[in-house]
Amino acid sequence: MQHHVITVVTPPATDDPVVTLAEAKLHLRVEHDADDDLIEALVQAATEQAQSEIRRQLVTATLLLQIDRFSSCIELPRGARQVQSIEYDDESGTEQLLDDAVYIVDVDTLPGRITLADGYSWPSTYPGPNAVRITYTAGYGAASAVPAGIKAWIKLHVGALYRNREAFALGANVSELPSRFTASLLDPYRILLP
Repeated sequence: MQHHVITVVTPPATDDPVVTLAEAKLHLRVEHDADDDLIEALVQAATEQAQSEIRRQLVTATLLLQIDRFSSCIELPRGARQVQSIEYDDESGTEQLLDDAVYIVDVDTLPGRITLADGYSWPSTYPGPNAVRITYTAGYGAASAVPAGIKAWIKLHVGALYRNREAFALGANVSELPSRFTASLLDPYRILLP
């Protein structure tokens, strides 16, 4: 895939975390409120790490993919659900909206992709960076739609981070946390790159 930049245009709702504070506290067996801010921060960090590990947006967000030019097959990172628009800078540098009849969107394949419709050709673009901009949604939907395996991985990581607040514990045996089994919880959801 050619050079690309991905920006979050509309993030997921902050009141719809993949793992709620109550779920995290239940998993941690924490009954007080003193660490709520810390636990929420750890949930956010673990969620971001899960997304990075599997190359997929979890809760639906609107993303902007910027590429330098059109190609025969444009991959849509992070589990695309729907393309909203494709804009590009024409040869003179003027922004144009690409007619959706020109391209076909495949969101059933991972990663999603955009290909040229039969009988059409891609327009010429300005020879500069990020001349093509694709706005699309990605994610499973609401937090409740995120698979249980991903949620379990996040909770296990929150537990490891909560109990081990430093990278290494002096005087203790150092072992990898989470275990190999825990890491494999994400395997069914990974978007593999060619």
